[in-house]
Amino acid sequence: MNTFCCKMEFPISRKRLRNYLEDEAVEANTKAHVCQEVKKICANVEKVILANASTKYVYQIPESVKHGMQFFHFVAGSHPRQATYPGILKDLLDALKLMFPDSDIVTDPLETYIIIDWS
Repeated sequence: MNTFCCKMEFPISRKRLRNYLEDEAVEANTKAHVCQEVKKICANVEKVILANASTKYVYQIPESVKHGMQFFHFVAGSHPRQATYPGILKDLLDALKLMFPDSDIVTDPLETYIIIDWS
């Protein structure tokens, strides 16, 4: 099973469950975001192959991947809390290297795109 697609990692202790929203919601949302982007990239790689038999795919890095984003989480009986999860570019690159182990995966110096090259 792909560890990037699980929101919670089991076994999970009572202490971690009690503090989940405070301590691990950011990590869970980060993993979910990585999984979402990996699925999107894999689907687009398949489309590129089927459409024009290319050996490269260029992924334009969204700001949310590069810099992170804000989200709200809710705790019963209290006001919504705002949190920020960080950019996921490093995690995304690691996941892509697992998904495409013998392909070249590079990003430009300004981190505006990722190229997956399987030529």
